Amino acid sequence: MSSSDSDDYEPSQIHYKAKRSYEGDVDSAESVKKTRTQPLRASQSRPQISQTSRDLIDLGFLDDGQSSQQFWDSYSAFVGLKSISLGDHPGTEPEPEPPAKFALVKEEHPQLTFSGTEHEGLLAENKKLRNELDKTRKERDSIIAEATEYGHHLEKIYNEMKKTAVDLSQQRKEVERREVTLAVDNDSRKERDAENEKLQRLEKENSSLKRHLADSARMRRNLGAALVQGTAANLADLLDKYSK
Repeated sequence: MSSSDSDDYEPSQIHYKAKRSYEGDVDSAESVKKTRTQPLRASQSRPQISQTSRDLIDLGFLDDGQSSQQFWDSYSAFVGLKSISLGDHPGTEPEPEPPAKFALVKEEHPQLTFSGTEHEGLLAENKKLRNELDKTRKERDSIIAEATEYGHHLEKIYNEMKKTAVDLSQQRKEVERREVTLAVDNDSRKERDAENEKLQRLEKENSSLKRHLADSARMRRNLGAALVQGTAANLADLLDKYSK
């Protein structure tokens, strides 16, 4: 597989699961080759084969004698990215362990690793965006939970207000009933007061009459006694007076 085959390249050939698009020039593999970080060398001049190249050959992504750089060049042309330098050229140091797996193929082939600032930068940005998205989703869920809880709280307050309104209506009716009762009781109290005044006047009159009766009885007793005592003494005087 070479960069010249990128125009006829099918995604199913590398079995990756990518659903996102990248900005870049994908018109031809030639435009990508001009911007790659390291020039492609012939596989015959690369006696050293990296572990990534071996993995790609074992998986059927490369033919014998091809390097992993050719695979990434073709893939870069397909997705519109610059070429990736895998560092598998003669005389270079062993390929370092990358910070993350290649996101688009790691689900089916996690053993494939990569290097290169372009993909690392995109993966770092992707990870950052995913973290921000997760944070936003958590904030959204938190806001929804708070709004739901606040809605329940408002509903509870509304129910309490309805209950309070019913209680106030009942209390108002009870006050009105008591006012009517007090008005009736007030009228009754006035009537009772008038009756009490009449009774008090009658009691006073009865007391006065009793005193008069007692005085009359005493006077009768005194008169009777005087008559009895004075009858004999005055009878002769009376007879003398009326006989003349």
